[in-house]
This record gives sequence, C-alpha cells and structure tokens, in this order.
Amino acid sequence: MESFDHTTDVLVIGSGAGALTAAARSRSLGMDTILAEKTDKIGGTSAYSGGAIWVPQNHIQPQYGIHDLREDAARYVDAIVKEDCPATSPARRAFLEDEGFQWNLDHPYPDYHALEPGASTSSRSLSPVPFDLRRLTWQPVMDSVESRSLVNIAVFRTLWNLVRGAKPVVMGLGLVARLLDINLRLGTNVWINSGLAGLIQNTAGDVVGAVVQRGAETIRVRAKRGVILVAGGFARNDPMFSSTAPGDKGDAIVAAMDIGADVALMKHAWWMPSLMDNGKPIMDVYARSLPHSIIVDQSGKRFFNESECYCDAGANILARNDKVASVHSWLIIDRQHRNKYMLGRLLPRLTPKSAITSGFVFRSKTLGGLARQIGVDEGQLAKTVARFNEFAETGIDEDFHRGDNPYNGVFSDPSHKPNANLGSIAKAPFYAVKVFPGDIGTKGGLVTDENARVMTKEGKPIKGLYAAGNTSASVFGSRYPGAGGTIGPAMTFAFVAAEVIARTQV
Repeated sequence: MESFDHTTDVLVIGSGAGALTAAARSRSLGMDTILAEKTDKIGGTSAYSGGAIWVPQNHIQPQYGIHDLREDAARYVDAIVKEDCPATSPARRAFLEDEGFQWNLDHPYPDYHALEPGASTSSRSLSPVPFDLRRLTWQPVMDSVESRSLVNIAVFRTLWNLVRGAKPVVMGLGLVARLLDINLRLGTNVWINSGLAGLIQNTAGDVVGAVVQRGAETIRVRAKRGVILVAGGFARNDPMFSSTAPGDKGDAIVAAMDIGADVALMKHAWWMPSLMDNGKPIMDVYARSLPHSIIVDQSGKRFFNESECYCDAGANILARNDKVASVHSWLIIDRQHRNKYMLGRLLPRLTPKSAITSGFVFRSKTLGGLARQIGVDEGQLAKTVARFNEFAETGIDEDFHRGDNPYNGVFSDPSHKPNANLGSIAKAPFYAVKVFPGDIGTKGGLVTDENARVMTKEGKPIKGLYAAGNTSASVFGSRYPGAGGTIGPAMTFAFVAAEVIARTQV
C-alpha cells in the first residue's frame, strides 16, 4: 500500500494555458484539483506567446462575414500535415466563455500556408481581450517584455490604460491572467515552486500520483482520478534537444519516459528566427519580412522567402546549413529600412553607437564594405542584392515568391508599392545583423491518443496519465497551421483530458 502526504482528485503539472485549462475544467466538474508549477511564476511559455488560439469554424468568424467550413479546415490540415488531426474543441471554448473568458478574432490573419487547399485567407485565430490585472489578488504571473513588444499597438494600448489607472495585460499575459483568474474563482489549489520529481505507480502499472518537490519539502501526492502533464517541452534541456521559459527542461517528459511512455518528434521545434543583442535573443517576426530587407547565408545568397511564417523560416535556416553555412545567417538592410521600421529593440532612425560596438549591428557606407566586415563574399552579395532590387522594382520575387502568399501581407508595409514585402536595398548606410534559428518551444514529446492518454511504446495507454501541450508530441507533426497552432491544441487536449478523467470510474 503506497503512503501519501497529500490527496487530490486531479494533479495538473505545469501552469501554461493548457495546464490552466485542464485545472479549470477539472475543478468545474467537481474534482479536487492541484496545479503544480515548478517556478515562482505562472504562465510558462504561454506568457511569452502572442496568446492566440487556432480555432477553425469558430463562433466569432461570422461577425466578420467569414463562413468557415469544417471540411475546408480538414482539407487544409490534411494538405500540410499529410495525416489525420483531432478536431478543435467548441466545448472547451464554450466552457471558458461560460466562466467569463472573452475572445477577439485576429483579423485579417491568414493561415500560415494560405495557398494550400482549404486554407483561410481571412482568419481562424482568436486572441483574448485585454484583462485587468487588478482583478487578481494573487499575481505570480510570468512577466514578458518580449510578448508585450510583439505588436507595437499592444504596447501603446497598455501604456494608455496604465495612465488611466487600469492594469491591462494582452496577448500571452492576458491569456494566462484570465485563465488564472478563472481557476482562483473555481477554487483550484495552486502550488508554485513545486516541480515534478517523479510519477508513482501501483502494482498494476497505473499512475496513482506523483512526487512533487515543493521548495525544500518532498511531497508524495495521491491523484485519485489522474495526473495531467502540461509542463511544456524541453527547450532548456540540451541533451534532449540540440528558449524562453527557464523551467522548460522536460521534467514531465523524462518522468513519463521512466515508466515506459513513448515519445515522438524529438528533433522538431516551433522555430523562430532570432537576433542576439548582448546575448539576449530577440524574436524576429517583423524586420526580415518588411521591405528593404533580405536574409543571406554565409556565401551571400538568398535561400528562402523571408516573409514566410516564422516556423518555416527557422526550419529553412537550419536545413540550409546542411549545404552552406547558414547558422548564423545575415539580415541585410539599408537606410530606408532603418528609417521606417523597428530592428529588434531599436526604434526607427535610432542606431546607437552601443549597438555597433557590441557587435549586434554591423554598418558600412558601402555594400562591399559591409560584406568585408561580416566575412561574406563581396561579389556574391552584390549580385544577390542587385537581383533582389530588380524584383523590388517589378514587385515580383521570381526566386522565392515573397509577397505572393496572403500570410506574407500580415507583416508588410501596405503603403509600399508595388509589393508590400519587397523594397530595394540601395540607400547607404547598409546594415547587417546575425540571424539564428531560435525556437519558441519544442514539438516533440509524449505520444498520446485522441483522449490525451499517454501511450507506451507498445501502443497501450498508461492508465491514470494524460498529457497535452508541448509535453506531448504535436498533433500537427512538423508543420504549423496558423497563429495559435501551439496553444489551441494544448488547451483542447487539456480540456479533453479533464473530461475523460471525469467520465472514468475510479
């Protein structure tokens, strides 16, 4: 007979959007629930995100005149994933709205592969409306300058509301804060500084609890109904994966593997081209996509559409490295770009001397001088830029079709003609910044079934153990369907896990 220090119905490991959804649904179904977070902050990688969820055929689309069809979404997923994918969860969305959650449609925001069959060129992505932090009396929510800086308008909206006395948070922070508020109102028992140290099985091999290291105290927790692992991936575990959240070390995945769980996609990630400023990564969503910019490998050649979705862009940088050195690559821009657009954290027209002396930005009065500074073949870079400038003039990228995909227009300059993503690189001075294939989380993880049950290598479910989010292998394989393609499935399968647990006889 196992001995325990604490007993609950459901133990949820993690505190991102998926974990908070699992805990809220478990609690709403009448089950005693503990949510255990390893660090002293709630939110995990969800707090660093844009906060969107990818939901085909959602209830807000008709308000914008969008009539999405389930069949189209299925065709799109089939086209990009090449395999069946579980459906999104209207029940999960309805439950959260009943508990006070409010959504906006990100519009327009096309699917990332908008030229594929069934893709939406309008939007399938929902984002939480701003949440006033003053509603939370308990606020260990992950702070994230990066997530607040993803969209400039969100920053200004936040500053304006702060002046008015409110404390609104948006995007990933808003998502996490609202989910935490729901959990606190429902009575979820939230433990911080409480990391998973191992899973506990009975003699039949069923998971009946877990060992939780809560500060200096080791606690054996009995989970009478089930354990749900939604603790992120392993981006901070180099031996497992060769990110952003400091606790993202794969503890939950390792614990499940230790009892025979199967894993998949362990070499894949949600890639994100990143700039490095004084050793600190900056997600490059905008600079590479806007006019007057290209990315070249270390031979000075372009090799992909710089305006494609960040996951594909990062993957292309890695893939190119098998042929030509491209880790790191170079973002090449000119004065026109610097005068109009952000570059990392640098405001337009402002390139301080410290950015040059630190090695973050390279600058030269001539393109040849820039090539010599960064060690790229001078002649090849000149040829690449000359050809690109021809494309900028005609508005047609004959090499990589930049600007052709409706998604490319999301991060473009609509005032720039004839192509909102193409602009000549012709005005001195010229600039170069290193671009690395960073990530916003790993895609690999535990193999689960349609009920979020963790599977063994023999293809059998481990009774009492469930997983979702980056702790599980992505349902989209190596692809990324659209904005919210990580958090949407995480919340859906976390919700499914709670529902399945509630229906399962003890």
